[in-house]
Amino acid sequence: MSYLQSFPFTEDDVRKYLCGKKLVLSKIKLKDDNLVYPEGMITLESDGCVSGSFSGKWYIENNCLAFYNDKDEYSFKIDSLSTNKALFYCGEDSRVLDEGYKIKNILSFYQPVSESEKKIKFVISSTYAYYELTLKKLIKSLKRNKISADDIVISVGNSPEEKKEEFMGVEIHFATHNALEYGGLVHSLENDLGDVDYVFLLQDTVEADTNFMDIVNNIDVSLKNDIILISGINTGNMGLYEYEFLKKNEDFIMSLKNIGNEKRFKRKESDHDKVFMREVPFLGTLNGDNNKGNKVVVEKRDVYGTGVVREVIHLVDCGLYKFRSVGDVKKP
Repeated sequence: MSYLQSFPFTEDDVRKYLCGKKLVLSKIKLKDDNLVYPEGMITLESDGCVSGSFSGKWYIENNCLAFYNDKDEYSFKIDSLSTNKALFYCGEDSRVLDEGYKIKNILSFYQPVSESEKKIKFVISSTYAYYELTLKKLIKSLKRNKISADDIVISVGNSPEEKKEEFMGVEIHFATHNALEYGGLVHSLENDLGDVDYVFLLQDTVEADTNFMDIVNNIDVSLKNDIILISGINTGNMGLYEYEFLKKNEDFIMSLKNIGNEKRFKRKESDHDKVFMREVPFLGTLNGDNNKGNKVVVEKRDVYGTGVVREVIHLVDCGLYKFRSVGDVKKP
């Protein structure tokens, strides 16, 4: 954090440069990776009030910008200014996390990103045994959302050989590795996706609702999230990933390449999920619980015509239908 320098705040400066502007409140965990976790937007008012994701009052104390909650209890302070081009204000929180490292709070200026500046590839993880069965519904639904075939990337894991084929007008990449739902992320790092800012990871056992692309276009990436996951149980880390974030975590993601072949692999006890289960925002809520979200079990039916009954779960906030096997069925 050498690009930070102490900054003597005055009330005049705060009113002149910060008050009335949209500010993004984030946290940075002081670890080796120093990842930033946006929490939401706040607005400082000239009368000392703070509104938005944090509600309370601001004061100048010892040349620092101090924040107090609605109960007039001290919460955190901002005492530094970045000296790089990405201007933001930073201050140390009073808390120390269980892991033994501190966190800092960051204020940065909200800079909207237009839809045209948000280049997304939709990456689908599938498996060789069932791809012909599951992908038909998903590809049709993505095309109904006017998503170009060039923006759809499909990785079929656990294949007998490495090859490329066209399926319903979309190029499929067959891979011999078995990275389960992470296959699409592995493929994204092993292959050049071209001019892309974000990867939207999907499982093959979903279907896009008619408003899916509208929801994706309305995701506010101006908060600079590394990841925005889909909330809900068993959603397999589906969601929006910044492509640069994937590249920074390439070593870890590539370590997932054959987790499906590990005999002792147990999903609930594995470390493999932890990188994606951090304090990250979720679609539908800014800092949602991974087991919550606006989801509705619409019905139970034989979705694929195979005699296997599945729950049809409508992930309302995300514009997706998730098909989940009922009982211990080793099928998609």
